[in-house]
Amino acid sequence: SPVPAPPRPAATAAAMPGAKRAASKAKSAAAKAKPAPAKRQKVADPLARPIAAASAGLRDADVPAGVVAMLNAMLGSALGTLREERHAYEASVVEMVGDLLAGAERRMADELTAAEAAIGQMEESKAAKQTVVAEAEAVVEAKRAVEQEKKHLLAEDAKVFKSRKAALGEAEMALKTQERGFREAATKRDELATAQASCLKPLVSGTAGDEQSARELGDKLIGVLKRFEVDSSILSALPNVMAKPPAERGPFDTMVLAQLEVEVSKRISALDDTIHDGEAAGAAAAAAVKAAEEALSAARARQMASAEQFKAAASARQQAEAARDEAVGELAAVGPAARRNARERTIAERRLGNFRCGPLDAFLRLRDRAAEQPPAQEI
Repeated sequence: SPVPAPPRPAATAAAMPGAKRAASKAKSAAAKAKPAPAKRQKVADPLARPIAAASAGLRDADVPAGVVAMLNAMLGSALGTLREERHAYEASVVEMVGDLLAGAERRMADELTAAEAAIGQMEESKAAKQTVVAEAEAVVEAKRAVEQEKKHLLAEDAKVFKSRKAALGEAEMALKTQERGFREAATKRDELATAQASCLKPLVSGTAGDEQSARELGDKLIGVLKRFEVDSSILSALPNVMAKPPAERGPFDTMVLAQLEVEVSKRISALDDTIHDGEAAGAAAAAAVKAAEEALSAARARQMASAEQFKAAASARQQAEAARDEAVGELAAVGPAARRNARERTIAERRLGNFRCGPLDAFLRLRDRAAEQPPAQEI
């Protein structure tokens, strides 16, 4: 049996509390002075990022979300295993994911091809619409030229109508002047012939009645003859001659009466000629008026026809401009569509490039990863 230790002295026992405190302080100081042990740094898995990239590519696969979640749960272990070390189940997972990623790549490539085809079709459509605009503009220019030609013809016909209207006015004025001259000549002829028959002949033949009646007829005759500008020497001698009976008239009186008869007959004959000529001139003036009226009517018809042609040409030009404007609008609408197609192609191109450089590239590298072969030893 072990030997019990001897009891400690009282002094030693009394000194133990102070010693314990000193030892505790020393231990604490030593603990503080001793450096803390370094924490273990986590080593990053070099396969974690490419596996995550390959797994992210499944979001573009055309499969339900549940299938994507199931494959992602198995993909890490399958791709984290070297190619030659994978068992059949892991190999089938890798093959299935590869098919899905290949399908996603084909679909993205098809989208890019479709975007490029849409751009090509848009370029063809733009070229066709530009041709339509050019042709429509040519039609507008042709219609505008026709309109200007019709406008010029209308202006010329308007001038002709104006001149024909003025000619009719002149012809009508000439006819009125001729008719007025004819009426004046006829009136003068009737007045002078009446004076000759009712005044001059009774005075010359002495059948005017008494002296008072003869003087009255003479005064009446003189009043008429003054308006016809008969020689004043005859008119001054006429009152004395008319007051004498035929038996008392001398040679001078007979000469005055004979000359007066000649003057009156001459003036009546001249008025007859004027009336005769006036009838022919009136007929000519009336014919001229009729011709002017016909010419004015024809000019009016031509002007109205030209106005209708100008109106039709203006309408055709307006329709051509409307068609041109519509074509220009359709061409302008190509711009936004072309920019939209260009954006879609850029998006499809970027998406395909990112997919190929990201998930697909990471998957292919992990899929084909094999154990490193030791370097061949030199013999």
